[in-house]
Amino acid sequence: MLAVEQILADSIGTDATWGRKFPSPLIQRGLTGSGASIHVPATGGKNASALCWSLTLSQLRERIADLLPEKLAAVDKTLQLLTDPTFFDFTFATAIAWGRRPMSSE
Repeated sequence: MLAVEQILADSIGTDATWGRKFPSPLIQRGLTGSGASIHVPATGGKNASALCWSLTLSQLRERIADLLPEKLAAVDKTLQLLTDPTFFDFTFATAIAWGRRPMSSE
C-alpha cells in the first residue's frame, strides 16, 4: 500500500494525507453541520476489492520495480495473498466529509 501511495503521489500528485484535514476546510468556508468519517474496507477472500487491488498492483508492478525496487517482494507476496480465499486485510481508508451551506436570510 505504501508503494501504491508513493506511485500515485509521484505520478498524479495524490496527497494521501488530505483527508485527515477534514472537516476543518468545510467549517472554515462557513458550512454548518459539518462532519467527517472514514470507511476502511476489508479486502480478501477473493472479493471484489481483492480483485481490484490485484489488477491495480499488477498494472503498477513495473513502475514500482523501477521507482521502489525494495518494495517489489512485498508487492509479489500481496498479489499471491490476494488469490487466497482465506486471506483478509484492510485497504486504504476512504474519507467522507459533509456540510451544509447556511440558509440565506434574504
